[in-house]
Order: sequence, then C-alpha cells, then structure tokens
Amino acid sequence: MALNEIKASDKVKEIEICYNPENPVAKDFYSSFGFQEVGLDEDGEDMLAVIKL
Repeated sequence: MALNEIKASDKVKEIEICYNPENPVAKDFYSSFGFQEVGLDEDGEDMLAVIKL
C-alpha cells in the first residue's frame, strides 16, 4: 500500500532502499516489489536497490 501511495505522486521519480547484501530474504522481498539492485552504497556496506517511476 505504501508503494502505491508513493507511486501516485507526480513528484517522486525514484524510490531507493538499502539492505544487507548478505541477506537473501531481503533481496527476494524487495525484488518481489520491483526493486532492482544497482550496487553497493557509498560506504560499500549495504546494497542499494531502486524502482524508477
């Protein structure tokens, strides 16, 4: 429901999330909503995933 509310806004062009790259449950969970991994964050610790709207 939260993603649908965010997607309804014309002002939001991208949604970004971060998660531990060693957590396959998080990867599967976020990818099931359409998030695509784009690489590690600037600290090289967390995976960054985005949805382009």
